[in-house]
Amino acid sequence: MKKLLLLFSLISFTIGSAQSDYKGEGPYSQLIIRGVTLINGDGAPPRGPIDIVVENNMIKRIQVVGYPGVEINENRRPKLKEGGRELDASGMYLLPGFIDMHGHIGGRVQG
Repeated sequence: MKKLLLLFSLISFTIGSAQSDYKGEGPYSQLIIRGVTLINGDGAPPRGPIDIVVENNMIKRIQVVGYPGVEINENRRPKLKEGGRELDASGMYLLPGFIDMHGHIGGRVQG
């Protein structure tokens, strides 16, 4: 009886912690990342706030919409198209181009 209860508990826990089939939202015809601070990796200081427009999985526009500590000028912001999505990235940073930042490159010893 104890083994049966243990087996039932184990199966219940396994089923309860399984990943769902949720695939996320999108795709969107247009995505605007609003108010982000951009660090481009070339040694220049961070820029922002910036709105970044992505259309059909390509960056189409990088628009400076203000300066740190100054209110954002709404007239300079890109307009969202119908069916698009906005992400409020105020106070967040964007570092484009980094892919697989975790790697073991020390030879056979590190895998």
